[in-house]
Amino acid sequence: MNLHKSAIIVLVLMVQACSSGPVLTPQQAMEQSFETMRQAAREHIADESRVKRFVAHSLSLQTLLVDYNRAFIRFASELSELNADYRTPRSELEAALNAFTAKRKATMQQAVEIHFDMVGVTMADEWDKIVEHEIKAFEFMGQMPETGMGTES
Repeated sequence: MNLHKSAIIVLVLMVQACSSGPVLTPQQAMEQSFETMRQAAREHIADESRVKRFVAHSLSLQTLLVDYNRAFIRFASELSELNADYRTPRSELEAALNAFTAKRKATMQQAVEIHFDMVGVTMADEWDKIVEHEIKAFEFMGQMPETGMGTES
């Protein structure tokens, strides 16, 4: 009886997995969110020149976040190598951490600036219809270091 129930559960999970389409990496999902955001901008921003500026800003933000993810992965790899060597001096670890901290701060400052550039080319009612896609992209960004590079550009 329990084997029968287990088999049914496995079958249901397999069907769900097959029907849900390919599993996206966090980077692919983030890129998809940005593309959805650009599509929403094309649909909801009335003026074509503002749409073009919005799209350009969103592409800049996407590139910034992908580059940051790559920097994080390099940092994690470097940290792993430094930690593996017993003779690594504290100063090398601190230098690696300080360099990445500077990169993180600069990236976050740029992200804030680009965010407000995007807000600046929209009206409040337009932004309300677009913002959920930016939020979703940032949610996927938080998952990216765990899984590696994702798609290459």
